[in-house]
Amino acid sequence: MRSSSSLFVFVVVLVLLGTARADAAPLEDRLQSKLQSAVCERTGYAPANIVIKRHRTRIAPKYRAADNVTVSLPDYDDAIGPITARAHFRKNGKTLGSVPVPIRVDLFDSVLVTTRKLKRHDIIGLGDVTRDWQEITRYVKWVMTDPDSLDNCRAARTINAGSLVDRRWVETIPLVQRGDRVTLEYESGGVRVTANATAMEDGYRQQTIRVKTEYANRLIDAIVTGDGTVAPTY
Repeated sequence: MRSSSSLFVFVVVLVLLGTARADAAPLEDRLQSKLQSAVCERTGYAPANIVIKRHRTRIAPKYRAADNVTVSLPDYDDAIGPITARAHFRKNGKTLGSVPVPIRVDLFDSVLVTTRKLKRHDIIGLGDVTRDWQEITRYVKWVMTDPDSLDNCRAARTINAGSLVDRRWVETIPLVQRGDRVTLEYESGGVRVTANATAMEDGYRQQTIRVKTEYANRLIDAIVTGDGTVAPTY
């Protein structure tokens, strides 16, 4: 009889443990789902772009009976990288309590990646980049996704092959580049005069740069007026 009683108790314990685990699983699933929804809403990214890694979180037994789980994120946070969310538990409209939930949010997206090493001031062509699925957690503000946005652009620094195209490392090709031979245009006594000069620095439209005139071999300030054309500031 003692053996039968022990077996009965053992079976009951297994059943209770199984029930507890079955009850716990849906709660964990609901919590993960709520975290996903909250992060998606905050970041504007779809679930497929987000990976949430939860650190070990102790959920008291009294919360496992909750029929409603909600999640809040810190107001000051952009919900990217390591953050601490908070899970709130309710049952029958009554608040049971809340617990902190430390998580790490990683973002992924199809972004532009270089196919070759680009040196500083290399012009970026369509064949120099491709789209690839990459983690962008640390670069979400700087990554580029549209190849057309690189039209008329060059590398502002060396970019290794296989690197994310960071918009901070890209710049528009200036109308005038250092060393270019430019046309200096100005009016004198109602007559339009042109002369040749050499640009001593890069320049964009309406930007003042230094140029060296060929006729007097002296440095003057000039405003970039067009592609390869400048006008003296005096």
